[in-house]
Amino acid sequence: MVPENIPVGHRKEAQMSDECPFCSFEDRNDEWILPKTGLFMAIYAGMPESMGHALLIPRRHVVDLHELEPCEWTALQPLLTELKSILDREYAPIGHVIRIKVGECGTVSHFHVHVIPQYQEEEK
Repeated sequence: MVPENIPVGHRKEAQMSDECPFCSFEDRNDEWILPKTGLFMAIYAGMPESMGHALLIPRRHVVDLHELEPCEWTALQPLLTELKSILDREYAPIGHVIRIKVGECGTVSHFHVHVIPQYQEEEK
């Protein structure tokens, strides 16, 4: 299965993994934060570190950020900005931590970017 909107020149490499939990989100529109268009999807983290913790995930199955195509690199920054704006409106954090793991060092072997809202600690 090839995600829609993958540029024609990249369709051969755009296979999805049957075992990958992120690839299974392709059919779960109700959990997407951003509209189902383009090269990436955004979902809320299954094990959030804070309220609003979200993931930006390429729709094409890649393990490492160095496997991203130039068109995916180009799409990544404006989508991070859009996702940050959505989280700012919904949760009003004081800032965000952007975390990228490279390679198979996480629980899911599909490249993704964590956007973790940070909040002012309550006074004790």
